[in-house]
Amino acid sequence: MPWLKMDDGFYDHPKVACLTPAAGWLWMRGLGWSARHLRDGFVPQHIVCWLARDDADALAAELHAAGLWGPAPGGWQAHDFGDYNPSAAEVKAKREAARLRMQHRRVFAGTVGEGDPVRANIPTVRKKFAESSRERSREQPTNVPRTVPEDVSHCSRAPTRPDPTPTEASLLGGVGGAGSEEPRVPAPSPPGAETPSGARLKGGRKGRAPEAREVPPPLGTVARRVYDALVADPVLRPITAGPADLAGRLVADGAYPRVDVLAEVLRAGEYAARHPGRYRDGRRFLVNWLRTAAETIARAPTVAPPAPVAPKAHAPPARPPAPRASPEAIRATAAQVRAQIQAQRDAALLEGGQRRD
Repeated sequence: MPWLKMDDGFYDHPKVACLTPAAGWLWMRGLGWSARHLRDGFVPQHIVCWLARDDADALAAELHAAGLWGPAPGGWQAHDFGDYNPSAAEVKAKREAARLRMQHRRVFAGTVGEGDPVRANIPTVRKKFAESSRERSREQPTNVPRTVPEDVSHCSRAPTRPDPTPTEASLLGGVGGAGSEEPRVPAPSPPGAETPSGARLKGGRKGRAPEAREVPPPLGTVARRVYDALVADPVLRPITAGPADLAGRLVADGAYPRVDVLAEVLRAGEYAARHPGRYRDGRRFLVNWLRTAAETIARAPTVAPPAPVAPKAHAPPARPPAPRASPEAIRATAAQVRAQIQAQRDAALLEGGQRRD
């Protein structure tokens, strides 16, 4: 399904700003229908009636007066549709090229069965694929100087493996088919040798020829865990040259104090995955990321550890509560107390009578 390309500022264009809401909605729906059905901006009259219902003629006349639609045989034609959207012929050509490309992959991947008509048409598939490859190579200009961004000049290390451009013969016959031949790979240059004059490495940089292969850091080290994270990351690995050397530099003593390098590398990979295509130099991206993390930690106020609290002196154990007396015992004790008081009164009276006598 093709996409309809619209400028994000179309709503305040003078031609659109003067439209009524119904006319603007008809214009948008008409463009979408034309793009979906590959009509190059043409909207038939019966489709206009179906989209606008009873107000089709009035709304179409409003779009015509605004300069967005023009009359065409059998309907209306959107102005400047081909200036911003691909034509139907271009869309069909891309679909045919994609179909041939997938046929070619199925043929050489061995997923085509014996009864599949594609297997009987393998020579035709090879011929069409070769013709489309030659047409694309003729369309792309050669020997065009590339502009090297300034932000990649700091990295002097070359990619760990060469990225040769596959030839037409290796694409067509490199999987055991007829006409296959070995791809030509340039002989490796000695370490420290410069590339030929004008040659550029992957990423548009000039420098030394790529080394044969890097040696990963030893197992069990922090550098090895960082290296494994870089190699396993689908976003950082293609844009990071020399992951083994970079891992050793990132975890070096004093490089980024108080920074968990492995955790920050994983966070950087997640951030780059949310912004695909933004970063082209993984080494510079990771160095800037870790430098920012170190500066953030350095600016954070240091919190003093809490002072130790002296242990509290142990209080003497509390006395166990006295057992509660029963009501009968309380009444008996009260009777004894009353008897003692009465006896004391009687003794006092007796002693007073004896003194008077």
